Amino acid sequence: LGQYEKSRSKRWSQSKPFRPSRSGDKWIFVYRSWARMEEHHGTFSTANAAYARATKTYRNHSVLYLGWAKLHARHGRNDRARFLFKVACDKCGGRSAEPYREFAEFEMSRGDHARAKSILYLGAQQLSEATDVSPKGDELARLYYTWALCEWYLENF
Repeated sequence: LGQYEKSRSKRWSQSKPFRPSRSGDKWIFVYRSWARMEEHHGTFSTANAAYARATKTYRNHSVLYLGWAKLHARHGRNDRARFLFKVACDKCGGRSAEPYREFAEFEMSRGDHARAKSILYLGAQQLSEATDVSPKGDELARLYYTWALCEWYLENF
């Protein structure tokens, strides 16, 4: 082999191992984009239907439930939004702090800081007990920042 082939062979052997993607998961972004497009250019009912269809297909993805909950929150359907936020938190388990933080921010925007504090506590507990996946550092920092704001509103400092 020539120098070029040897260097290519060496580089190929040192590269990261090939990991096949989970082929079905790539379509979650298509559903998510479709639902967002319906939110901006369609009606509430078409966006709601898009999220309903997406969550039937991808039952274990918290990002879809989180987007659906935000849709209901923006349209003043607080009880349905709370239910969907809870489902998003259940689906993510201890893998992400975002559903807990978003749920707590929703409750804080409604003036229920005590409920927000309990949600943040539950989120921190779930994230600290999760052993299989560690959350990103900034996610946990954002959760604690939201918790600090909640404590400030409750005047617990």
